[in-house]
Amino acid sequence: MKHNQFYAFCIALMTGVLAGNQLSAQGVAVNATGAAADTSAMLDVSSTTKGILVPRMTATQRLAIPLPATGLLVYQTDGTPGYYTYTGFYWQPLGFGGAGTSNYIPVFTGTNSIGNSIIYQNPAAGDRLSLNGAANHGLVAIRSTDDTVALFINQNASPSALSSGYQYDGGVVRVQYTGPNDNLRTGIYSNMIKSVSDQNGVGVVGGGNNTGVYGYGESDVAHTIVTGVEGDSYGSGDYSIGVNGSASSYMAAPAHAYGVYGYAVGGTSNYAVYSDGATRIQGALSKLSGTFEIDHPLDPANKYLYHSFVESPDMMNVYNGNITTDASGVAYVDLPSYFEALNKDYRYQLTAIGQPAQVYVSKEIEGTHFQIKSDKPNVKVSWQVTGVRQDAWANAHRVVPEVDKEPFNKGKYLAAKENGQPDNLRIGADMKRPVRKDKAILPQSANDTQK
Repeated sequence: MKHNQFYAFCIALMTGVLAGNQLSAQGVAVNATGAAADTSAMLDVSSTTKGILVPRMTATQRLAIPLPATGLLVYQTDGTPGYYTYTGFYWQPLGFGGAGTSNYIPVFTGTNSIGNSIIYQNPAAGDRLSLNGAANHGLVAIRSTDDTVALFINQNASPSALSSGYQYDGGVVRVQYTGPNDNLRTGIYSNMIKSVSDQNGVGVVGGGNNTGVYGYGESDVAHTIVTGVEGDSYGSGDYSIGVNGSASSYMAAPAHAYGVYGYAVGGTSNYAVYSDGATRIQGALSKLSGTFEIDHPLDPANKYLYHSFVESPDMMNVYNGNITTDASGVAYVDLPSYFEALNKDYRYQLTAIGQPAQVYVSKEIEGTHFQIKSDKPNVKVSWQVTGVRQDAWANAHRVVPEVDKEPFNKGKYLAAKENGQPDNLRIGADMKRPVRKDKAILPQSANDTQK
């Protein structure tokens, strides 16, 4: 009897399903209109007054489902209610709630909620992106009001992997311009001037195990000034310094320490350092030669005139002049008041002018003068006195004429070419930066070409 009742129930159930649904080889349609199922669906449910209820359960019940299939869908009723699907590894909530402000890029503020991030996209300014609010400078702007660093970038891979063959082509941050050559462009602009009354802003700080800041300029346009690194300073304090360079030791003393090193090659005139103005050296000066260079007095528009320095192994000062002896053949030559304090080891030269005469130093320097005597009255005398410096600096830094070269410079030359030696044996040759051979720095390779 019971089996007959069960069979009757199944027949009634199937009859009801077939009466209210349309079956096809493609799928099952559940609707009130009798429309067939969409060919892309195994189950097509349509209604304008009702919905679908998937299994509803608590979080504990959901987590207790044994061996859930990937794609399994349930609705959780407690905790954070909502639809959950099993990804094959974990339960993933579907959908999220929250509120935001126009043009802010959203960010998850919770497991199932979103809100504003600090990234703002400004459609009124060319869709530029900014951090911490709208900004009208640059395609990407960063504003920081409560942190010591507005932007921090840390790269864990060697920047040299980005290089295309030149020592400095890679980098953690790279700025490249590929637009038209129609205006003045700046790769990186830094302005830390809050006001002219402030003195604490630093525009650029660079640090590196090889080079802290490296700059280069390239142009093949004639009659232009190309600058690798330029420094300008406008100040009202004690010092206004355009470029300040210093060198010191880290742990062991370096073989050489150069505050500023200059190298020039390839020009008609090559000046490693060019000073347009007075130059002051607070220390010793060493050179291979020295001259003055002026506009030629007889043809200043078309020629230069050079004269060589007078050199001496001593720190020698030269004083000279002309004087005429009196009727008794005597003349007193006056010297500066500091002469004896500054000089020692005096030397004299006298020459009679206009007539043959015997002249000699009758009294050597005492105080600020010495005496000349001639065998005739009224003799014009050209005199010269030299003295060796004895001031504090000179006494502490005497010139030693002959010195052995440093161990690391033995076998090298200050003037390698002039001594018939290759340039790599010139002292300082290892300090040269590599001369760029390419005429187009950017892009360096096909991978760098702007797409």
